[in-house]
Amino acid sequence: MKRILLCLITFFLPLLASEGDASLKVVRPATSIVYRFLPYEDLQKKRTRETKGDLERSAPLIVGGRLYCGTQWGYLAALDLKTFSEKWVTPLEGSLLSAPAYDQGTLYVGTRGGTLSALKEDTGEILWEFSTTSPILSSPLVSEGKVYFLTGNDILYALDQKTGKRAWHWHRMINQPISIFSSSTPVAYKNFIIAGLADGYVIALNKEDGSLIWQADLHAGAGRRFRDIDATPILHNGILYVPSYSGALYSIDPDNGEIQWFAGEGGNSGAAVSGNFLYYGGTNGTLYAVNASSGVVLKKVSLDSGVVGTPVIVDKTLYIPTSEGRIFALDRDTFEELWRVDVGKASGFLGELLLHEGYLYAVSVFSNLYKISAASWKVTLPPAAKRKRLHPVRHVF
Repeated sequence: MKRILLCLITFFLPLLASEGDASLKVVRPATSIVYRFLPYEDLQKKRTRETKGDLERSAPLIVGGRLYCGTQWGYLAALDLKTFSEKWVTPLEGSLLSAPAYDQGTLYVGTRGGTLSALKEDTGEILWEFSTTSPILSSPLVSEGKVYFLTGNDILYALDQKTGKRAWHWHRMINQPISIFSSSTPVAYKNFIIAGLADGYVIALNKEDGSLIWQADLHAGAGRRFRDIDATPILHNGILYVPSYSGALYSIDPDNGEIQWFAGEGGNSGAAVSGNFLYYGGTNGTLYAVNASSGVVLKKVSLDSGVVGTPVIVDKTLYIPTSEGRIFALDRDTFEELWRVDVGKASGFLGELLLHEGYLYAVSVFSNLYKISAASWKVTLPPAAKRKRLHPVRHVF
């Protein structure tokens, strides 16, 4: 009997701990899938089946006792944070590839179809929509009564937060044909709106009328094939830090656009700051620690797990998602690996991690929502009624 029980545990435990690779060894401590995003038709009919689609790139947002997340399947879902049951689901025009923004009871989210929507937090009712001719791949910014967002063809819009009417827009004509779509979220600084563009420029516009204040070419004369600024710039102690896909991590004076220093290999994911140190991942699979004042690279480590995502810092721990299905916890000061979660190399994490009350939340490329106890590694299982539906399903792309 003991031998039979051991065989059953050995067989079924990997199914709970991995997705996309049935031969993957179980990594302890395990984590759990608490929700699985399905095509909208299947969601309505309460059925599960093997599905094919784009790779999921969205990220969750938690407000109060609910988790909000968009999906490649073209809807925004509100889930109860305790049971992960659906409070509401609202279909939208196209895939949702970034986290929604929230302000005063309203959610704002863009779609690959080029629509920016405002929805009621409690019911999911659409309050207004604004249509463009290009994909919206990043989260919008809500600031002082306006919603700012960037489209894939480098048009920055400012909309009235309550009505959705356009206040102004600014368009930079890109001369280089080889580039990918813009996917950076604007940031607010003083009376400026600052954004990174697909042609390697960073711009600062006047909040009120959208007039250009300054622009900085991060790759002047570099001749790089991919020049895109896909990560959201971060402001820290009056300095702007901008990771660029193939250029470097740049330090910029946000008042005038002057480049102060650059360092590292660059990447399409964001940076995180702690004290006087910046942490960010390169497209070469390396994690860097950089002196925020000088740009000197202090430490680096190869994670050997594809593209390194945006780090999350809590106290002295770095949490890092990767495109090859791993989430690492590293000591912030030494880069010593504390633990890792591995959901299978065929899967991966392209969206950002969310940390909330001691738990990490992440959406894998196969539309599975993971909940991970960052401190104790307590396994969190879905409700019994949901387990059949939420079981990992192998995808073939």
